Order: sequence, then structure tokens, then C-alpha cells
Amino acid sequence: MYAPYATVNENAPDLLRARQDAHQSSMAIVLEGQAAGLLRAGDPMEIALVLWASMHGLAVLLTEGQLGRHDRPVQAVGVAKLVSGLLLDGLLRRPASGAVKEPRRRRDR
Repeated sequence: MYAPYATVNENAPDLLRARQDAHQSSMAIVLEGQAAGLLRAGDPMEIALVLWASMHGLAVLLTEGQLGRHDRPVQAVGVAKLVSGLLLDGLLRRPASGAVKEPRRRRDR
């Protein structure tokens, strides 16, 4: 249930750069979503870590061959879409209770 981190050089410059880039990208997405009022309030770093942990966990399960050990075949793309969709649904800002949602406007083509 864990990746073999003992084989990873934690001080490798490329790994450190990639980790930092991924974290900054996740943070930027969360901050932009919060600023636009689309994502719920909360600590952007913690929310970015939740996103990373979920996607990382799925990637480890996939690379370790764990997705094929169930009662039926599991398609990685489908599971990835489900995980990201559930995450997004949980992160979306909800209207205050009792608030009336505005109807969606039709876009003219």
C-alpha cells in the first residue's frame, strides 16, 4: 500500500523541480478557483495536497497493478475521471442554505 520510496533519490534536482512545479500548479489552480468564487474556502495548500494525494494514490495503484485485482476489470481512465469528478464536486462552493440559485442563461450560438 505504499510506493517503494527507498529507491528514489529524494535530492535529485529533476525530482525536486518537478515536485515544486506540480505543487505550484495545483496551488495556482486552487487560488484561481477560490478567487473566482468557484471553489470552497479553505487553506489552498491543504486543498492542493488533497488533490495531489488523490491523484498520486491512483497513480500508485495503477503502476503497482492494483486496479486489476477486483471482481471485474477496472479501466484506469474511467477511475481517474471518477476520482477527479468526485474531488471537484466536493471542492465546489455551495450556495448558502436557503439561497436561491440563479437559472443558467442560454448562450446564443
